[in-house]
Amino acid sequence: MNDLTRIPFTFVAMTHLSFLQTAAQHFEMKDKETFTAARGLEHLRLEEFEAQRISGSTIFSELETVASNLGLETDGTFGGLTSTTGLTQEDAHKIGCACLGEIVTGQKVAERLHARIKELTE
Repeated sequence: MNDLTRIPFTFVAMTHLSFLQTAAQHFEMKDKETFTAARGLEHLRLEEFEAQRISGSTIFSELETVASNLGLETDGTFGGLTSTTGLTQEDAHKIGCACLGEIVTGQKVAERLHARIKELTE
């Protein structure tokens, strides 16, 4: 989908799992803050998911901040976030979907991230 020359160099050295680990650490530091989840991510076709704006979910806005802090550029859509971090639609569902709770603490998001990391490494 992306031209490799447009992907920031930082991404080449960063794996999908390392982004999830960095994000988990970020949310652990914000353990008492609350974040809003996104709705219906698992029901969208891939094209719809990628085009969807992130603005309604502070979990994913915060993940954009993590990406930005790492020097990764996003464009405010789920597609922009997934193309630069390696996140998948399934990751997005398991980390920040409202079916798991509409408003959650940073600690809960960190737990979801750790659970996803465990799922992917076992």
